[in-house]
Amino acid sequence: MRDRAVEPSHQPNIPGHTRVLYLKVNLGHFSDFVATICHWAEDTRELAGNREGRYVCIAPVTVCMESFWNEDFRRICQEADLVTPDGKPIVWALRKLGHREQEQVAGPDLMSALCREAAQREIPIGLYGGTERGLALLQQNLERQFPGLNIVYAYPPPWRAVGAAAPEEELEAIRRSEAKILFVGIGCPKQETWMARHKDSLPLVMLGVGAAFLFHSGELRRAPQWMRHCGLEWLFRLLQEPKRLFRRYFRTNLAYLWHSRCLSGKQLRKYL
Repeated sequence: MRDRAVEPSHQPNIPGHTRVLYLKVNLGHFSDFVATICHWAEDTRELAGNREGRYVCIAPVTVCMESFWNEDFRRICQEADLVTPDGKPIVWALRKLGHREQEQVAGPDLMSALCREAAQREIPIGLYGGTERGLALLQQNLERQFPGLNIVYAYPPPWRAVGAAAPEEELEAIRRSEAKILFVGIGCPKQETWMARHKDSLPLVMLGVGAAFLFHSGELRRAPQWMRHCGLEWLFRLLQEPKRLFRRYFRTNLAYLWHSRCLSGKQLRKYL
């Protein structure tokens, strides 16, 4: 997997935002997102003083349609500090709205770039999600790929229902680790709901990266570059996990196509 290069000295240019259907999506270069998140992670005095963290939602079509159908989930995305345009169809919609230079900010790429920056800037990170075996592989791969990366926390939580609170001892373990960036890989909509629920309890930056854990641990292969470029990454994933993903993709992809298939930029703005 090719990493996106980001200049360590790049100063944060906080991305603006617009909407795709009802989903708030931030706009900007890939490097703007990386620099902004690192800036927040390094601003430890502000975070520690307020005892409040930040969270970042990664937005493929699935997140867009969950936001479209579910008002509570829409509010969670609306209150996120950043929402990145993860899916290629989301990027195409943004370009249709006039943001012609918008880049894709995919979860696996963003995780790689942040790990690289964290290793260089000595920002401690944490990993929340996956299985014991998967986390061990993930930690091993990240430390090999990014020498000097300081992984101070790694925990595979037990299954919980969407919206369930983490026990206080779990939150305290995250705080004691002094991680400043926490990657959360427990799937949509669970990870977004979890981050929003615990934002006030965790003075760090959380990112809901979903399947990025599986890609970086080597448990799943990511789609070839040409498929990602053509917006077919979902098809590659469907072929890998047909039983788990068919129902989700059939519902969300068709609904997204229906609501956005023939809309001009002017018509898309009716959802603003």
